[in-house]
Amino acid sequence: MGSEQVNLISRQYNKCSLWVVAAATLATLLAINVYDAQQLVDPLAISAVYALVTNTAYGASWKAVAKSSPNALGKFYLAGSALRMMLAVLVAIAYCLIVGDRDAILNFVLVFSSFYVVMLVFDGVFFARMERKRNKKI
Repeated sequence: MGSEQVNLISRQYNKCSLWVVAAATLATLLAINVYDAQQLVDPLAISAVYALVTNTAYGASWKAVAKSSPNALGKFYLAGSALRMMLAVLVAIAYCLIVGDRDAILNFVLVFSSFYVVMLVFDGVFFARMERKRNKKI
């Protein structure tokens, strides 16, 4: 995989992940307005920021690994997903310790886990397609 192709895939990942986060955020905002669930605004903000930060870091890390050692991408996908999961658990625990209200924690876990699953599916689909295209060219 050439450097230009890695840059192209990285830009495409960043663009698509931004669109997915925006779509999930807007869908959640619509649900908040329809069901008058103002208590979900804070969990939504935290979830959207978490998704943006982790996607940016994941994309930059993927780009670095793909340029330096493309044969190690399989290990990167596993390690990156595990690291992202541990960070998600830490964010959830921190929120639980800071807030302490049972209803607020349940609302946060609902929104945050929804965002996490959406981004997990997006990453899996995006990189599976990318790897399939790359393997066809080889």
